[in-house]
Amino acid sequence: MSLEYLEKVLAGATAEPLSATSIKCSQVIVQAKRANGGLCTVGTSAVVATKGYEIMKPVANLFSPEFRIEAEGGNAIDLSLIYLIGTQGDGVNILYEIY
Repeated sequence: MSLEYLEKVLAGATAEPLSATSIKCSQVIVQAKRANGGLCTVGTSAVVATKGYEIMKPVANLFSPEFRIEAEGGNAIDLSLIYLIGTQGDGVNILYEIY
């Protein structure tokens, strides 16, 4: 298993998958970019800005809270099934371990 990095920048104000292609992993960490203008919200394809897990942008030299999922029982996490919504141009850093 190896760690991989992916960057996601939002193209618009609609929910977008973390990855356009299926990427299976055993764990994923999502952290908002420091330059973001607002919150990013993570969830399913039905995520909206007011319903999901909110990830705040980092403040000054502090780290932002992260969104972390770890697979259990031999199951895999598919990055194409995790969605993000926020302000156009905002983004997240994604660290994941290949399954």
